[in-house]
Amino acid sequence: MKILFSLLAFCLFASCVHSQEAVDTVSVRVQYRALYKHTQEQKEAYDDINLLDIGRHSSRFYSQRFEQFLHQRDSVKSVNTAPMSYLQFLANTFGSKKGREYEVYKHIPQRGTLTYTDVLHNDFFFYYEESIPTFTWELADGDTIIIGYPCHKAVCQFRGRTWTAWYSLDLPFDNGPWKLGGLPGLILAASESRHEFSFVATGIEQISDMRNIYITFLFLIFCSMAYAQEQAKYRVTYDCDAQVVTGKTNTYRWTLDIGETTAVFYNNNYRLYSSELAKVKAQGGDNAMIDQLPVISGKYFPKNDLQIVVGSPDKGEYIYYKQVLNSGLKYVDALPVIEWQLTDSTKTICEYECKQAVGSVYGRTWTVWYSIELPLNYGPYILNGLPGLIMAARDSEGLFDFKAVGVENAPENALVSVYKEDSHQKCTRKRFLQLRSESEGINKDQLVDRILSQRTPGEKVIVYTVSGTDAKIDNEVEVPKYNHLDKE
Repeated sequence: MKILFSLLAFCLFASCVHSQEAVDTVSVRVQYRALYKHTQEQKEAYDDINLLDIGRHSSRFYSQRFEQFLHQRDSVKSVNTAPMSYLQFLANTFGSKKGREYEVYKHIPQRGTLTYTDVLHNDFFFYYEESIPTFTWELADGDTIIIGYPCHKAVCQFRGRTWTAWYSLDLPFDNGPWKLGGLPGLILAASESRHEFSFVATGIEQISDMRNIYITFLFLIFCSMAYAQEQAKYRVTYDCDAQVVTGKTNTYRWTLDIGETTAVFYNNNYRLYSSELAKVKAQGGDNAMIDQLPVISGKYFPKNDLQIVVGSPDKGEYIYYKQVLNSGLKYVDALPVIEWQLTDSTKTICEYECKQAVGSVYGRTWTVWYSIELPLNYGPYILNGLPGLIMAARDSEGLFDFKAVGVENAPENALVSVYKEDSHQKCTRKRFLQLRSESEGINKDQLVDRILSQRTPGEKVIVYTVSGTDAKIDNEVEVPKYNHLDKE
């Protein structure tokens, strides 16, 4: 099998080009009722309408419902610019309502070749080419009539399934639903022995207006550049009960702003705190800032300076911003691939039905709840890789517990942006973890000394502690134990 595109990372909400190429003209169209199950445990099969367009040299097998979904989706996007309206349309058409996404092209791009296209998790469009399969059919006893055509029975093994097919010699086409073919007549019905897939023809027509057979490719023009701000489309708000310091639980409010190709995760309290502190300093100088620091700190408590941009500078990467002592640091790393284990548990969060998954990243095991009604490949922190927005996440130690409390359109002026981007020095993730580790496990006296020792000659550095400016602490103070979203 020749893999042309293993996975084209494609977000349904990104700017894409919908390209069609006419390769043949349709002479016969067959309509099938398709029943399928996603899992063996599924009791009721999904129902879909599939079409087989047969041309002079090639054919296309596809879902009529998914074709209609694509046209409706494009129409909604063109007439309604409100992102949440578009998300609501997707929520109303998710799952079986929009039909199966895959398409099968036979003898395209050349004779003897099969081209298969599909969508994974609403996020990844891909296609591959392979040779037209060879089927070893055994003709069996049995006759029936389907849509007025006499049919004969045949059975074969194909890629782990036992298929029973009914074909008609009155329709001399070496073709059938899905990848099936290889019989001396068109396959009008086919089912496999585990009752997970079946196709039955419900109609056939000759096409007199010579409609084209199209190959449709969806692809994304990626933005491969240094981090650039873009307009935010969606805003998700999370509350997180967290023990940043062991034994002390505080509730942090986090914001996830999502754009076309990137997203930023941040704590707005920190941005408000820093902005107000800078304003006071600009108006009254260092002494005014020191006087107001306890008031401003209390006003925006708790706060956290962590910022994470996902999808930048390239798709599949993220930028991590965090302060260590008094230095702002940032690093770029590949977005980790989380091997999620999906479960059957469900719950409702913010009126969205959510499903459960469990996965590990950077030393922590997370139980998360995601909603396929919101097909956004994001979540709090760097949690990602599920077929829907992660609405809640809790680590196995119970130190961090995120829960969405709001999903809405982002304000018109909102950008996927980082606060004080230029104040962060670039380093590697390894170096960042080393510096973070070295900064912990010290008491306040040592912390003051460490910060003051970092100043350059002639530089004025003020360290404010609860005991006063540059104060020393006489008593031994227990060194706090810090917890981080990434343990390793």
